[in-house]
Amino acid sequence: MGKYIHLEEIKMNADDLFGDFINMSTPRDIEDDIGQYWEWPEDFGKGWLRIIKLRPGLVMGIGKYRLERALVVNFELAHSPITFEFSVSGNVSHTITYESGTEDLWHNKQGHSIITCLPPCQGVLRPPIDTSVNCVSLHVEPRLLNTLLKGQTHIFRTDILNSDTETIKRPYCQMSPITSEMIVAVYQILNCSQQFPFKRMYLESKALELIALSLAQFVTSEGVEQKSAELRPDDIKRIRRAKEIINREYADPPTLFQLAKSVGITHSKLNYGFRKIYDVTVFGYLRKIRLEHARRLLIEQGLSVTDVAYAVGYDSLPSFSTAFSKHFGIRPIKCIKKYQPAYNLSW
Repeated sequence: MGKYIHLEEIKMNADDLFGDFINMSTPRDIEDDIGQYWEWPEDFGKGWLRIIKLRPGLVMGIGKYRLERALVVNFELAHSPITFEFSVSGNVSHTITYESGTEDLWHNKQGHSIITCLPPCQGVLRPPIDTSVNCVSLHVEPRLLNTLLKGQTHIFRTDILNSDTETIKRPYCQMSPITSEMIVAVYQILNCSQQFPFKRMYLESKALELIALSLAQFVTSEGVEQKSAELRPDDIKRIRRAKEIINREYADPPTLFQLAKSVGITHSKLNYGFRKIYDVTVFGYLRKIRLEHARRLLIEQGLSVTDVAYAVGYDSLPSFSTAFSKHFGIRPIKCIKKYQPAYNLSW
């Protein structure tokens, strides 16, 4: 008889699942090896995660696992370093909600690398089921990256490089296919045979190699593109087409990268152009459309708050309630009590 895959989702908080393991500020040496080691509970599947402090301001995460149960992990980030992630197998999805209520959706996609730096936020992580995940992540403090770049700040967003990430207001996210050179370096990390005390030196060299290869892909990315004074007429047409897609598919929208690809524009130029034309980010506009439609459903259709939240694409009722309250200045349930009777009387 084959193994049974549990499709029903188990919801857990990151602190309950990982404990102190996820505190990347205090990775410690363990016996003759380096870093902190954590195994997935047998109830979920098999595999492990490891966190290794390579030098002050540079931490490596390594993951090799395969889950047999659907898992949803809720987490909070008060401090997020600049993170470089490389996935050679397995797609891990993230839903991030910022203090402003704006939502961000992306996947650590197989065969892709992603660079992120986030302001304080809450999030939901969904690992894949019955799929091997092999990934490497690098967590770099801005000051160290600034030192490594030797002042070449045009390569990366300067407001991140020159400040504490706790003060970052605008999220940064860049995704790109993994190059053949990156794949080699990732597999060398995943299958490292070096022994203590040379293992740390070897892994640090591979970490710096991956950072260099990643940044080389983005020399003409968001920070440089935004220096362009004007958008071309063709760019404006594509951005307006993206807006139409959001209006049509707001309940189950494409990711920023998928949206940009579907209209034939880079995701950084799409974000820049959206702000320039509509004075709002792509996700800010998506949030606005969702919440305005939610308000109509609450008042005109008589649906419950829970039904409305899921109807407009929110996975979390608290996230929906918080976003709705910040946008309209009233909680969803009070909106129903205040406006629904008046709307019914008008009919």
